[in-house]
Amino acid sequence: MAGVRRKGNNKSSWQGFYYIDGEKFSVYLKKADFPAYRNALKECRRLEAIGQKPMSKNWVVKEYLEDFINKKSIAIGTVKRFSDHARNFCRFLEKKHPDAFMHKVTADMVEEFKKWMQDNNYSSSSTNGALRLLREAWEKAKDKQIIPKNVFKEVSYLKEVKRQKRPPSKEEVLRMIYWFKENAYIHLLIVYFLATQGWRRKDIVTLKMKDIDLKNKRLYLFIHKAKEEDYIKLGERQCEVINEHILYLKRKRLYKEDGFLFPSKSKKCKSGHVGIDQTRKLMKRGMKELDIKTNFYPHIFRHYVVTLLKAAGVSSINIAETTGHRSTRTIDENYAHPDSEVVKKNREILELDIGLSPKSSD
Repeated sequence: MAGVRRKGNNKSSWQGFYYIDGEKFSVYLKKADFPAYRNALKECRRLEAIGQKPMSKNWVVKEYLEDFINKKSIAIGTVKRFSDHARNFCRFLEKKHPDAFMHKVTADMVEEFKKWMQDNNYSSSSTNGALRLLREAWEKAKDKQIIPKNVFKEVSYLKEVKRQKRPPSKEEVLRMIYWFKENAYIHLLIVYFLATQGWRRKDIVTLKMKDIDLKNKRLYLFIHKAKEEDYIKLGERQCEVINEHILYLKRKRLYKEDGFLFPSKSKKCKSGHVGIDQTRKLMKRGMKELDIKTNFYPHIFRHYVVTLLKAAGVSSINIAETTGHRSTRTIDENYAHPDSEVVKKNREILELDIGLSPKSSD
């Protein structure tokens, strides 16, 4: 039986209660919305009749999203990206729907948010990233009975168009390698492996001394993404470069038989090896100093290696053996790019002399 307490110190709201399946629920109703006792009682009876459990709190969207992201165990970089998505949604609500609480957000408002993101020049992938985060957050809120339903499930994602990444030229790669040789020698072998093998940086950075067997010219590589291990045959030049790196570590007193191939100089470093993101930051610095326009980052070297090998006529199966790709389909769809030199040669082959003399500028 539903009811409303007449007595109490709260002058701004009524304290109502009702039962669903023998379980008692309390609810606070604002007197601005329900001025008379009978209005509040009628609302409690309505909630009991439809069996709606009350929200634990009228959560403000910004407050809830901050709480949701803080409690989510994710990497620092991901936290920043998620915070940007949450900030965009809150900015949209502030401009278009300033009084919107969690339970007041509708599917129409989400569709409006999608359009707002596009109007503000956000890419389809960025918009979809925001929608995925918000869908997950609303699902969690539904489980906690903060909201009755997840409106984000009613909204479809945008169709994403993959951007073609232009890999660097061989000349640019060599310039970058020489820059590392002069400015960050401990990272030189990392960049060398990226440029000659196309491996992932995490697989390279976590290599240990025991993984290197120069006598038998082979290297043990653990592929973290696939959770597989592989033994790689090394060439003469690769062995020479690795040996030079080890000699450098010994000169700098960083060499340990049971240590990492790329040890950290910092004693505070918990992992023991150089930071996974450190090479990327150095590449950005190298780009500025060398005045290279191509965007350099570790993963672009996978595109560079595949493009060069494809241009040389190497099959996708053999490329996958070099780079550590599990599927040749990934190579054909995502990593193969037109080689500028080959395109230039094709243009020369297809050129036709039709006997037209160039006009003078007079």
